[in-house]
Amino acid sequence: MSKTEQIYYAYKNKSDIYYLTENAEFELKNLKFRFIKTLNDEQLKIFAMLETQFLSYKEALTKEIINYSISFHE
Repeated sequence: MSKTEQIYYAYKNKSDIYYLTENAEFELKNLKFRFIKTLNDEQLKIFAMLETQFLSYKEALTKEIINYSISFHE
């Protein structure tokens, strides 16, 4: 496993709460679920697609940032 992968998986396997407190994280999830309840079926499908794309983009960006940081420091 490359150094980039090791750092990425160490980052990914930590708690999702990095900068937010547990209460703030709970409140954000609560707001998200209340928002989802207001969506109709078509909007819900679109929201799910957007969220999936966002999470994929976030993962790719995290890997790129880690890779750049390692390259910069070496």
